[in-house]
Amino acid sequence: MTGLIGREDGKEAAFTVKGSDSGPTTNVVLRLTEAEQVFVLEGVDKEVVLSTNRHFSAPIKLTVLGQTTADLLLLMRCDTD
Repeated sequence: MTGLIGREDGKEAAFTVKGSDSGPTTNVVLRLTEAEQVFVLEGVDKEVVLSTNRHFSAPIKLTVLGQTTADLLLLMRCDTD
């Protein structure tokens, strides 16, 4: 699953996935079917940090472009998973 954590308040932020029929959510399963894909998350009204691999424990290699050490520290401190 994937979610968003507010940079200022550390709380989950609601969003919608462009092209999806579902309404606003704080968690979504993004199906990775290609080596590279783009997902657009809309309706976000604050600065957020991407929280990926929720409820996922297998080892993988993932690069989140633009992710900083401060972002990782925020996730460790505030993410629910």
